Amino acid sequence: MSDPFSFVRLILAFASASVLAACGSDGSSTNDGSAGTPGNAGSPGTGGTAGSAGTGGTSAGGSAGTAGSAGAGGLGGLGGTGGMGGTEMLAPAPDYSDEASWICLPGGADDVCDENLDASIFNADGTVVPEPHVRPANPTSDCFYVYPTITEDTTLNSDLVLGNEVGVTRIQAARMTRACRVFAPVYRQASIGGFAGPPYPSSGKTPFEIAYDDVLAAWSYYLQNHNQGRPVLLFGHSQGAGHLTQLIAEEIDGDAAKRALIVSAMLIGVPVLVPDGQDVGGVFQNMPLCRAATETGCIVNYSVFRDRAPPPTGSIFGTDVDGVNRAACNHPGQLAGGPAPLNPYFSKGGFGNLSMMAQANIATEYVTMPGLLQGECVRLNEFDYLELRVNADPSDPRPDDITGDLTPAFGLHLVDMHVAMGDLVTLAESQIAAFVP
Repeated sequence: MSDPFSFVRLILAFASASVLAACGSDGSSTNDGSAGTPGNAGSPGTGGTAGSAGTGGTSAGGSAGTAGSAGAGGLGGLGGTGGMGGTEMLAPAPDYSDEASWICLPGGADDVCDENLDASIFNADGTVVPEPHVRPANPTSDCFYVYPTITEDTTLNSDLVLGNEVGVTRIQAARMTRACRVFAPVYRQASIGGFAGPPYPSSGKTPFEIAYDDVLAAWSYYLQNHNQGRPVLLFGHSQGAGHLTQLIAEEIDGDAAKRALIVSAMLIGVPVLVPDGQDVGGVFQNMPLCRAATETGCIVNYSVFRDRAPPPTGSIFGTDVDGVNRAACNHPGQLAGGPAPLNPYFSKGGFGNLSMMAQANIATEYVTMPGLLQGECVRLNEFDYLELRVNADPSDPRPDDITGDLTPAFGLHLVDMHVAMGDLVTLAESQIAAFVP
């Protein structure tokens, strides 16, 4: 492929369109840069296009369309992106020497990954066992995390004012502090409306390219100022995993010295392509899929669908996007293949039955339920994915299902990392212990 990452951008663009269709129509942006109209409630629609520059190239871009109210059975429509006039609606690039440009920064005053992550183990017999979150006093390795598409900003790229970015980093990344120091940069991610956005006139770069440039800058700053030769594990979800895929292919996979620093890369919720029946090739030429918990310098990759709701034709997760290679899949708790339990961590509301949590006197914000979930990497037509089964038992006191469904084509994309968070952390601990520079 002339552009080996066009498939990543294609997948994420389709994903953003699917989110819009699920959430309701968003406001359009008029071509003269005026404000987009409000979205209709609950009905599908596509993102507004950017307005063209005003006369003389000096007029400001239009303001964003307001969000539609929620319709019956649907979510509120998303506001349209503002028209891009002669003055670009793009925040300045982050300054990664500033603590405010990091959601998680070891030693930082507002390190989200340093918060209380104690959990409760809710067993099938109804017993609840406290699980303190224990961080090593002197972790030997680092983890570098990039969050998924989560911004509610209605510009083509997010600003640097934190919102949902904090919550998703807390649930997807902070628990990794059981194994490593976690670095999580703020970046001007492409918004839902920005994936298909046009290039900015001043730079010629698309919103997705702007976002990747920030991730690359954060990684470079981390290497120069924080790494000091320490092993590092890369992990991210959805858009974040897409940016890390490009970062690894362009900056790490072909550089033996940089590759020697990598414990592993956990690229969740966007397909990493490999030749059929092989563990290396396709996107990465030197970093294979992980097949043992003590293997390092390797890749973990999967997308999750329920056993009773496999990916339908047209889904863009777990698919052979280029028509030649296959999407990788390896269960982080059973890398060699076959079925195995999944060890999830959710906030209490994530299992969809708060009344049962209250009856069980679960006091912590986070909970895990041994034996409730099982997963296996399976193949169905053009799809390779992590199939999830809920081992529901109406006779026990625990909830019988989880939340996280969005549309059939998305599967359980929203909780790709939640459902295997314990497995990912345990694997990180094992790989870090086995790592030899």
